[in-house]
Order: sequence, then C-alpha cells, then structure tokens
Amino acid sequence: MTAQATRRPEWKMMSSVTFVVNGSDIDANYGRNAESLDSIRCFLDSVARDSTIMITGVVYTGYASPEGPAAANVMLARKRMAALENFVMTACVVPLTEDVARMYEVKGMSSLTEVIENSDISHRDEALKILGDSTRSDEVKINRLRRARSGRIWREIVPLLEELRYASVTFNYVSLEEITRLLSGSMKDPLPEPVKIEEVIIPDTDRAPGDTIGSNYPPPISLTQTALRFA
Repeated sequence: MTAQATRRPEWKMMSSVTFVVNGSDIDANYGRNAESLDSIRCFLDSVARDSTIMITGVVYTGYASPEGPAAANVMLARKRMAALENFVMTACVVPLTEDVARMYEVKGMSSLTEVIENSDISHRDEALKILGDSTRSDEVKINRLRRARSGRIWREIVPLLEELRYASVTFNYVSLEEITRLLSGSMKDPLPEPVKIEEVIIPDTDRAPGDTIGSNYPPPISLTQTALRFA
C-alpha cells in the first residue's frame, strides 16, 4: 500500500455565537446566534441519522475583547467556551469523539486595531492614532479611547467589539463510506483532486465570526459551513 492510499478525506463544520458585553450565557435572540445554533443542531442530527459519518475531533474556543481587567476577561473567555460546549452536549443525541480540545483567549490590542481599521467609524483615524502610541500601555490606551471627545469615540467602538466576544465550535468528521470507496479502488490511482473552493461570505455588517460558507469535495452532509482537506 502506498503512502498516498492511506490519506483520508476529512471535512470540517464550524459555527460560532456572539455574546453581550460581560456576558457568558448564550442568547439565541442576540445577533445571528439563532442561525448558528440551528446549524449545530442540524449537523448533529445528520450525524445521528447517518451511520457512515464519524466525528473525529471537536474543538471549542472562547474569546473575550481586550478592554477591562485581564483576569476577568480570561474568565469570560473560558465561560463562553464552556457555554457553547454545554449547548453542543445537550443537543447531541449520539456520543461524540473523545478527541476534544478546549481553548480560550483574550483578544489582544492588535485585534481591536484590526476591527477599527476595517470599520467606517467617523473618528477612525484618531482612534488608530491612540492605539498606535507605543509609549503607552494597553490600559492607558483603552482609557484614552474611553475619554476621547467626551466618550464619543468609545461609543463608536463599542459595537465593533462584538466581533471579539464569541465562542466557536469546530467538528472534524469523515465519511466511512468515502474512505471505503477510496481504499477499494486501485492503489495506483491517485486520490481525486479537490475541486476549487467556492465561498459565499455573509456581509461583515451582519455576520458573526466564523460564518463563512464553503465547500470543497462534495460532503456527505448537506450543510452550509463545510470544507475539505486531505489529512
């Protein structure tokens, strides 16, 4: 058996939910959370109905925006990760893989700078100048943003912070039927080349982080958020 013949097609399904300021409870009515939660339920129901689909790994990640006390932000990121995991475990009707990774992270000032750079707020350049001051600590920069123009700049920034307050789950899964088909073929035949990925990106003004629709090799489940790689 050649090394190439041992490679297997693997797909990913990812979904994410956003949170209110200082919140760690999932609100289905907040942002596009209802759509994201439905996509998770749909995926898990499809796995439960199709015995040829096997989840090989799950990754949960929680995030918090950089403003506020560091210790509190770490706790928020961790709680958000746990909230999404609890939702998945409640929605799951079949045992999941034991290969589970849990991560949480407080977004840095570079992430805040990036969302402001990509925004159209009226005081964008002034906010970026404050953030770009290398002589100031991150805490001082945040305080300056809060006070600038009597708080007007910070009020413009607050809605952007939603992009940094979220939790995501990624399911890695394989089709046992597809693996069998590949292994039963001629070992001299190369694996099929994946077709070009086609993406449909929901407009930034109305999407949660991670809401990218894509497909590569035709997946065994009809879902919107999947992609193929050969592992």
